Amino acid sequence: MAPEITSAIENSLSSDGRQVIFVCGLSGAGKTEFCNDVQRELSRESVIVRTDWYLTYGSLERRRRIYKAFDDNNAEAIEREANPKNWYSWDRFKSDVKALRSLGQLQLSAAWDQRTGEKHLSVELQVASDGVIICDGIYLLDPAICEYTDVTVLLDVSPDTTKERAGKRDQHRNPGSYLALKESLKEKYDVPYFEQYRQLADIIIDNNDFNNTMLIKP
Repeated sequence: MAPEITSAIENSLSSDGRQVIFVCGLSGAGKTEFCNDVQRELSRESVIVRTDWYLTYGSLERRRRIYKAFDDNNAEAIEREANPKNWYSWDRFKSDVKALRSLGQLQLSAAWDQRTGEKHLSVELQVASDGVIICDGIYLLDPAICEYTDVTVLLDVSPDTTKERAGKRDQHRNPGSYLALKESLKEKYDVPYFEQYRQLADIIIDNNDFNNTMLIKP
């Protein structure tokens, strides 16, 4: 990770107690690796929280619910099931981030596991009183979520690049038809989401090339 990016993040953090960093971007923007890099480069102890742990359903059940909504041609159900922002238990995520900041501990059961697509992951985290909590997720920019963080980092990557990356990552778990559907949902919901809330990011990073990340803002 470029030194100026590490410095921008470090300089945005207060020394007063535990700090929270949100790292957001389209699916395939490179959030997982970026968070790992931040954790490795920070001068303070840190832990990573994945918002995907808070997916309400496993992958097979989520796919079934989306297809059923479209088969029923139910506009309300389509919005509820197909809008990816609605796939998460946000109240639980916000409560856990708040508790982890306050208490320095988190125990989570039945979390979503990216390797299998099912909700059977157990997570235990501890962070020092002056540590940093790094949260990795797509939908971490709107005001209802941003109030739980100290600094928000946006990984700015073109939709075409994220499509290629996400397809390679998810092809073992989903058929091509469902990957195409997810891509259409990204175009409908996620791209406009970042257009709407982009200005709320404290730090924006061009992450189109993993070997040449560049600081755009500040």
